[in-house]
Amino acid sequence: MDRNTLVAVILSTIVLAIGFYLQTALFAPEEPLEAAETAENLPAETETSADDPSQDTNQQNADEAEDPDFGDETSTGSEISGEGFNLNGREFIALVEDDREPVERTVEYVQEDFIRIVMDTRGGNISEVYLLSHEDQGEPLEFFFGEARHKGLNLRLGGIDGPVLDPVFYFRQGSADNSYEFYRQIIVPGQEDAPFEIIKRYTFLPDEYMFEMEVELRNSVNRIVPLDYNGTSYTLSIGPQIGPEFQTLSNTSRTDFRKYSYLDGEKRKDIRNISDGERRNLDTYSPWAAVNGKYFVAVAVPGNTGSDIVFGAEPTDDGIQGSQLHLLRPAVESSRVTDTFRFYFGPKSTDVLRSYQNADDNGFGIRELNIDVLMESSWIGWLEKILKGIMNFFYGLIPNWGVSIILLTILVKVLLYPLTRKSYESTAKMKELSPKIAAIKEKYPDDQQKQNQATMELYQKEKVNPLGGCLPILLQFPFFIAMFSLFNNHFDLRGATFIPGWITDLSSPEAILSFGFSIPLLNWDALRLLPLIFLGTQLLSVKFTQPADTGQSSGQMKMMTMGMPIMFFFIMYNMPSGLLVYWIFQNIITTGQQFAYNYFTHKKNTRKA
Repeated sequence: MDRNTLVAVILSTIVLAIGFYLQTALFAPEEPLEAAETAENLPAETETSADDPSQDTNQQNADEAEDPDFGDETSTGSEISGEGFNLNGREFIALVEDDREPVERTVEYVQEDFIRIVMDTRGGNISEVYLLSHEDQGEPLEFFFGEARHKGLNLRLGGIDGPVLDPVFYFRQGSADNSYEFYRQIIVPGQEDAPFEIIKRYTFLPDEYMFEMEVELRNSVNRIVPLDYNGTSYTLSIGPQIGPEFQTLSNTSRTDFRKYSYLDGEKRKDIRNISDGERRNLDTYSPWAAVNGKYFVAVAVPGNTGSDIVFGAEPTDDGIQGSQLHLLRPAVESSRVTDTFRFYFGPKSTDVLRSYQNADDNGFGIRELNIDVLMESSWIGWLEKILKGIMNFFYGLIPNWGVSIILLTILVKVLLYPLTRKSYESTAKMKELSPKIAAIKEKYPDDQQKQNQATMELYQKEKVNPLGGCLPILLQFPFFIAMFSLFNNHFDLRGATFIPGWITDLSSPEAILSFGFSIPLLNWDALRLLPLIFLGTQLLSVKFTQPADTGQSSGQMKMMTMGMPIMFFFIMYNMPSGLLVYWIFQNIITTGQQFAYNYFTHKKNTRKA
């Protein structure tokens, strides 16, 4: 490089450096305001127009003028018309556009006999969701319940403790009939020349419990959107509680529950131990998080927004246990951003949840979301699926889930009868040896070692396995676990009637008399007939299946065999009706098999004699 070229390069570098320095010093970009530590909601009162309920929503949409795309030109007149509000200690003004006040009203997306979603122009939030194909006490199931103002899916500027964004938004129909947009221009005092816009866009698809929500933030100038509250721009919150509605959730009742779930790899992880009023940050990455009930679930899919997930258990104003889920979106670092979230508010049905595994099975083209792991199952889920398929087959033949449970119970008992018979045979042989074992105990009353040695020699001589009666029962144990889990969690049993007027919901306890109060400690609020029938059949089954014992432990054995059914009576009292129907008929069939075996064995021995 020659001398002149080198001098030119050095001088150019110096000039550029001085130019950048002067530009930074004299024309520094305005930094976003910092958030105050305290949060106080002081929204200004504003007059709003009442929506005529009789007017069709689509007609209202058509009456509203189509707004030009925001961001091309901005009016900066000296007088600003708008609605002032205070969020997290910062003042904002929601602008009135073209002298047209936004209308406070609700907008609905309805698919007949499927779902009804109510959106409110105040804040542009989803305030109510009704699952029209599922009932709660004879009415369409309301998916959210609790505090009216903060119910459903709402947005807060800043963190969780910030007040819900509630200025009235403008509404317009999206580019498609199933798209709904709520928008409002907002300015920060002192930055009147730079209003920014918040757009909330919802997209619903037919026969989908999942929907898409876009949150678009765009500044009118090439500056970062001024939303930064200690590193958070806004929070999406769902809650305060998912349905069906309840007063209390008993720790001993298996009729319903609430827990928090997320995906860790390919497995579901559950969080149950969040105390009332406590919050729990999810400190690991998960593609989704959920408020998980027994039959219904709210799932939030943050996509690639980088949102932090926080679970909450804050009680509602009326004291109901709360279960909240928050998505905290990090501070925006550009003048325009569009975040896409997806939410599932619907039933825990295997077929529905599994549709998000294959892109061709759902309208959004989602694949491998793995929300089907939210289904409750035992550690032998494969066997549970087989039994569920058989029960569904029986329901196809006789459309009554109670009858399907009985038929499945009969089929399983018949298939397992060879194992049951071996258990009966081993028990009968042990019963024959009882006098000889008693004689050994009398012969060596004070020498336990000799008793055991002589007893084992007797077993070898008579070719009897003392565990022969237990092993067949242990082999049946996986079926018991699978059926217990199936009848306790099968979604189709919810609201299913077995016997009209008595067993009207196989997923809940039946009652023949309501007390009108709850018995302390036991948590019994009604007289139930199925647990009493269960106790009777269990005692009858024990009487036929347990052998007589002539030894010294006969009293203890009798106490145990009588005490176990009574203990299970207390455990099963508030269990779902479907589970009790299964267990009652299992006891009846077991007793019948034992009676038949004893009868034919006695008849056979009589002939030999």
